[in-house]
Amino acid sequence: MFQGYGFYLAAGLLFVVLALIGRVMWQGFLSRDAFKEAADKLGIAWNETEPFAPGECTGTIDGDTVRIYIEKVGSGSMERQLTAVEVDLVPPLDVEFDIGKENIITRLFRRAGSHDIEFDDAPFDKVYRISGHDHVAIRKLFTTDVRAALVLMAKGSDDLIIRPEMIRWEAGRRVFRSDELVRVAHAACSAARGMRNAS
Repeated sequence: MFQGYGFYLAAGLLFVVLALIGRVMWQGFLSRDAFKEAADKLGIAWNETEPFAPGECTGTIDGDTVRIYIEKVGSGSMERQLTAVEVDLVPPLDVEFDIGKENIITRLFRRAGSHDIEFDDAPFDKVYRISGHDHVAIRKLFTTDVRAALVLMAKGSDDLIIRPEMIRWEAGRRVFRSDELVRVAHAACSAARGMRNAS
């Protein structure tokens, strides 16, 4: 009854494999074009890292060192790619704090008595939560301009990491639009400048 179907099964399987390979290559070309265009708009260098990969953008914008790249995290079936935009903080910050995106869990902790620093800035307080010991120094660091830049960075991000030496924006996906990369890079540089001026 199933004789003669082997050819159709093999052809169908081959079609699926070729379609998946084509999709990966197409996504590579799209993100590569976005990275190249973003580098041109930002006036920084684009470097090829491997075939069908977006490469990475590196350079300085108004004195700030910027790096835009794809990072592979996890392994095996749990491996995924994320897009990262990093801006170096020079000199490093001397204030210690934790910053994270506001979510349902952080709201529950707040209701249970956890204290984060509020700025009476509805757009910022809605998106981020900040905690730390030196409230005065943290409030001084997060000026109105810094908070506005960080709110601009929030759109499309999965995480924002601020360490003493850098600001890092992460999206848990490949970014295919150069305007998103340019917006985030400019906002991160603006936040870095504001933090340097405030400290």
